[in-house]
Amino acid sequence: MTNPDFSRPATDNTEETMSSAEQINNPAIEESYRPKNFQLTENTDANPKYPGLNRGLPRRLRSISQAVKKHEINAPQIMHDGFINTLTKAKQRVTELGNQHSQNLDNAALAVIDGEDPMKHLARYTAWNQTFGSLTERVEEIARANYLQAVNDNADHITRQIGEKLFFPALAELIALIEEHPGKQWNLDIAVNAKDFTHAALIEANAHIAATLDEACQLRSMLYAPEAFTDEAAYMTLPGFKGNIATDNLQWWVQVLDQQHSLWFPTANEWHTATHGEEFSEYRKAEAEALAELDGGEPVVVQNLMYEARN
Repeated sequence: MTNPDFSRPATDNTEETMSSAEQINNPAIEESYRPKNFQLTENTDANPKYPGLNRGLPRRLRSISQAVKKHEINAPQIMHDGFINTLTKAKQRVTELGNQHSQNLDNAALAVIDGEDPMKHLARYTAWNQTFGSLTERVEEIARANYLQAVNDNADHITRQIGEKLFFPALAELIALIEEHPGKQWNLDIAVNAKDFTHAALIEANAHIAATLDEACQLRSMLYAPEAFTDEAAYMTLPGFKGNIATDNLQWWVQVLDQQHSLWFPTANEWHTATHGEEFSEYRKAEAEALAELDGGEPVVVQNLMYEARN
């Protein structure tokens, strides 16, 4: 089970397809609907009140490395090593260099004792002391930049591996479970309150399915900027889902399938292309017009507000 091709805009003929590259380069596609850049930057997860203090990004990078190792993802070695581990080793090397350069002061003293010119040793000692702090800072900056570059360059490739290793196998398991127990609900509280303890035990025994689907979605979101995957197009191929998104809930996934939705696992740009494509756009337009008529307002105003809220 893999992703279908949803890179094309919607047409009456479902056999027609258009690759992502063709769509991006097609002048008929409005500029505002072209895929955005969802890459991670040094400012990702920064606190708006304290932009200089970013504790969220290191946590994100650490989680990415843990996931890469846990699920044996094919990724650059730096991602397997981990940002913190790479940075720690680099700083240890700086400390070792500092210890070596501290010998220059002793060498200068020995030169004076021996009646020699100590300036060569003093120059090295002074130069190191003046650049030590800057070198340490620069090592951290470059190590972080290299890791971010590795994530950004491989985010789509890793997303597809997460789909193959986690998302689609768990989805297939869920579909088989539903087919084996047709017409059942999968809310643990409802089952317990109804004293259907046999079914409650079955729900608990299969809670790992929702956990795996949710883990896949969370891992994918870590690879891109927080602006990605903000609506139902991140999970289903067509609009019209009714209800709140809850990827950690088994009943939610069953509800999506019960509403006859087809699930997929897109990259950030694939999601962006889909949610700004004809099908989702037309659905939002119809929703906006219906809301405007209900409120007695102008449909176009509500439509524009909905579009601006999603961008």
